[in-house]
Amino acid sequence: GVKVFIRDHAAELQYNLTLSGTDLLGLPLGAAPSLSCNARALQRDSFFANLVNPNKFFELNVTKEDVYYLGDNFEVRGIRAQAWRVNNFEFGESRNIRVTWYFSAPGWTFARQPGQQEPLRLQVEGLHNPFPLPQPPAAVPTYTFHNVYDFVDFMPTVPGAALFALPEVCTGAGAVIPSDDPAAPALPDFPDSFSAVVEASFQRRNATILMREFYDKPLRRTRFDLRRPTGTVVVVRDFALNQHYNFTIPAHMRHAGSGAPWASSHAWPCDSRPISPKFPYMTTKEAFELASTRTDTRYLGDSFVRRGIRCRAWMARGVPYSQPFYNDYTFTLDVTWYFVAPTWGAPAPATPVCIEVAGTEASGRPFFNTY
Repeated sequence: GVKVFIRDHAAELQYNLTLSGTDLLGLPLGAAPSLSCNARALQRDSFFANLVNPNKFFELNVTKEDVYYLGDNFEVRGIRAQAWRVNNFEFGESRNIRVTWYFSAPGWTFARQPGQQEPLRLQVEGLHNPFPLPQPPAAVPTYTFHNVYDFVDFMPTVPGAALFALPEVCTGAGAVIPSDDPAAPALPDFPDSFSAVVEASFQRRNATILMREFYDKPLRRTRFDLRRPTGTVVVVRDFALNQHYNFTIPAHMRHAGSGAPWASSHAWPCDSRPISPKFPYMTTKEAFELASTRTDTRYLGDSFVRRGIRCRAWMARGVPYSQPFYNDYTFTLDVTWYFVAPTWGAPAPATPVCIEVAGTEASGRPFFNTY
């Protein structure tokens, strides 16, 4: 089949479609038999998204002094070409990138549009490293890449509107409500007391962790259980007593499972100290409350699916978030909140499903986390 990706920057949405026949490549979608359509909030480009969309490499943030001319004695697919190059460019998680652009040489004509230089080829080489240099963990090795994109039948005109018209599977029941629609619902409040199993995935680290979180507002205490290979790390913060406790339940113990009660007779080493603001994790509750003071959080609609559950979604861009643990560095985040749609048989009103957080670290590397 054919995978189709449509990014609507005006509506800040992106659609992924799967079509049933390869003969539909590049054709209008209105009458195409679609197998599926997934809609989601538009996210910042990752490095690999740029490899899929090579036009980004024609818009690199480099100065003219960084780009040097290689000459006009090249040949691309039998076409005489000129070439330009930039070396040692850093982009996201990749280093030492070399980009080479090839354009048709002046005077070369194309029957469909004579007299205009055309891009012919884009060549991208570099080193991908999802962890800070010099050496990532052994489980996530660095690797070099060499990608070539040939532009065939390049047409510098506005594509027809029919190419962007979405099929019924994307626009039927559950179509997106514009953010300025007065009927658009507000982002639900997050409960003050709850318990939840949280699977947190970090694309930059190529890692997923499993946690359980417990909030008891009447007694002003929280508990976080984080599963590790050696056991379960338990962190209890008692705000009434201003005390932070953490210990590890060994993996071989009967109650080593995350979220289990522990026997008082067990004497594991326990660290007890006053509560510090330098807590190393953004908690689920904090992530959902990032929008509590935002007036520009926009409703995206109820056509989203997460973990097989139909969801409503809200999004806010440019959300500032700082934390003493990170030396008060202020992250600028794009945050999308997903709650169970009213038409789904949810166990409680406005049940949260997941949250997606995208941003850039102080080092300049982008990240995308899902909770």
